[in-house]
Amino acid sequence: MNLVELRRCRQLVAALGALRLNHAYPPAAALAEHLRGVMTLPPGARLRRCPTTGWPHPDEWLRVRADRELAPSLLPRLDVLAAAGDRRSAERAAALRALDAVSPLKDEPPELALVDDAPEGLTAQLSVTLYDLSAPRFVRLVARLIDPARRHLRLDGPVVRASDALKARLTAAAERGAVGAARLLNADGVRVVELGLGAIGPVTEGDHGVKLSACLSRLTADLPQHHIDDPLAPELPVPDASDGLRLSHQRKWAVAAEDLAAHRAELTRKRSKNLSYGYTVPE
Repeated sequence: MNLVELRRCRQLVAALGALRLNHAYPPAAALAEHLRGVMTLPPGARLRRCPTTGWPHPDEWLRVRADRELAPSLLPRLDVLAAAGDRRSAERAAALRALDAVSPLKDEPPELALVDDAPEGLTAQLSVTLYDLSAPRFVRLVARLIDPARRHLRLDGPVVRASDALKARLTAAAERGAVGAARLLNADGVRVVELGLGAIGPVTEGDHGVKLSACLSRLTADLPQHHIDDPLAPELPVPDASDGLRLSHQRKWAVAAEDLAAHRAELTRKRSKNLSYGYTVPE
C-alpha cells in the first residue's frame, strides 16, 4: 500500500470540499465519496496515479464500480475460505464490505425543464453530468435551447420531452469545450440560447499538497465581450460573431492552506483574478 497516493486522495477529498462548487459543476460530495472507495484497496494492491490528469488512475475509479457489482457473488466464497483460515480471503472480504458504505458515481439520464412555450418556439433547459471514469474526467453541461419547429423538443402535458437524437448530442457535447458543445447542439433547427460547462480538474502539485482546480465556461448574449481568465488555458476558441454569444471562462482553485499565500501571489504575477481557497486534511 503506497502511503503517498493515499495521502493525495485524502487531500483531494478535502480540496473538493474547499472549492465551494455549485450546481454548475458535478456534485463534489458524490465525487469525494467515490474517492473514498478508491482508497479502499484490495490486499496487496498499489494505488496508481493518472499521469495526464493527476487524478487516481482510471483503473482505480473503475475498480470501485466493478467491486461493488461483484461483491454479492464473491463474498460467500471468500467467507468460506476465510473461515478455513485464509488470511488473504478475509482481507479481501473486509475490503469488499467496506465498499458497502460507498455509492459509486453512476451516469444519470439528461434532466429537462421547460423554460418557455411561445409562438417562436419551445425553449427548454437540458443538463447532463458526465463521469468519464476512463479518462478520468468530470463535467456538467447545462444548455438552454430553443426549437422553433418543435422537432426535438415537445410538450407532453406539463412535461417537456427531448428526442433521442438531441439527448445523444447533449451527452456527446459534454465531452467538448463550451464552443464545441454549442456547435454540436446547434443542429437541425435547434439553437443554443445559453450554455454552461463546469469541469472539475486537473490536479497539479503544490509544495504541501495537491492543487485541485475547477473551471466554468459560459456562453451567453449578456456579456459585453469575451472574458477568459485561466492560467491553464489562456487561449480558448470563442464563438463566431454570428452566433450572438460571448464566452466567459474562469478557473477556481483549492490548495493546501500552507501554499495559499504563495499560490495567490503566483496568480497575481500572471494577472489572474482566479478565486483560491485553502484546505486542510483532518487528522
